[in-house]
Amino acid sequence: MKTLNANFKLILGVMVMLMMVLTSCNPNESVDMPEVPEGTSGNSQIDFGSNIQRDFMGRIVDQSSIPLDNVNITIGNKTAITDNNGMFVINDVSVKERLGFITAQKPGYLKGMRSVVPTSGNQYD
Repeated sequence: MKTLNANFKLILGVMVMLMMVLTSCNPNESVDMPEVPEGTSGNSQIDFGSNIQRDFMGRIVDQSSIPLDNVNITIGNKTAITDNNGMFVINDVSVKERLGFITAQKPGYLKGMRSVVPTSGNQYD
């Protein structure tokens, strides 16, 4: 009897929550958006600095820390492929002073992406 009563309360609670969710959303309800001042586009631009040249090196591993070979690495407009140890080197890449964006792609894996802040010397990631 206790189990039946507990199950009834659980089912009733789930049904009440479901009804609240289904009745609280009105697809015809409008959302008030803030007004954009006249003469502006509403788009803000972030200043990442001017273009600079940097060297990057890194190592690509899987979730078990096993190096991945033949991964396509892209930084700026340059690409490289990882070796048997998962290592890559890309020299003289044009990136912003405060932002470098790296992508890693290999069939059968999710596309990996990371942003970095370039520093002097080699960038190891």
